[in-house]
Amino acid sequence: MDDQNDSSDNQQSLFQKVAKSLVILLIILLAVVDLIWLVLAFVVILVLILLLPVLILLSPVLIPVLIVLSPVLIPVFVILSPVLLILKLLVLSPWLITLVLVIFWIYDYVTGKHPIGADYLDKAREKIGEVVEKVKTKVGELWDKVASIGGGSGGE
Repeated sequence: MDDQNDSSDNQQSLFQKVAKSLVILLIILLAVVDLIWLVLAFVVILVLILLLPVLILLSPVLIPVLIVLSPVLIPVFVILSPVLLILKLLVLSPWLITLVLVIFWIYDYVTGKHPIGADYLDKAREKIGEVVEKVKTKVGELWDKVASIGGGSGGE
C-alpha cells in the first residue's frame, strides 16, 4: 500500500516538475519574442528616422506606389494587427497574472487569512522590531553618556 502511495507521489511530483518546466520555457519563449519585437520596432523606427529625408524627396514616387499596393498592404495590416496584439498579450500575461496573485496575497495577508509565506514575513517583522529596540536602547545609553559628559563640562 505504501509502495502505491510512493509511486503515485513520484508520478505527481514528476508531472509537477514537467509542468513547471514547460511554464518556465513558455515564459522564456514569450520574453524572447517580446525582445525580438522590441528590437525590430527599434530598427524600423531608426530606419524611418534616417530615411525620412529620402522618403520626403521620393514622396512623388512613393505615394502612387502606396496607392497601387494598398489593396495588399491594408489586408496584411488588418491580419497582422490582431496577431501582434495577441502576441503582446501573451507576453504580458505572466506579468499580469503575477500582479493579480500578489494583490490577492496582500489582500489575504491584510485581512488575516494567513496566506503562504506569511510566517516568514511575520518572523522578519519580529526580527526587525528586535533590532529596532536594541538600537533604541543603545542610542538611549549613548545619549545619556553624551549628556552626562556635556553637562559636567558645560557648567565649568
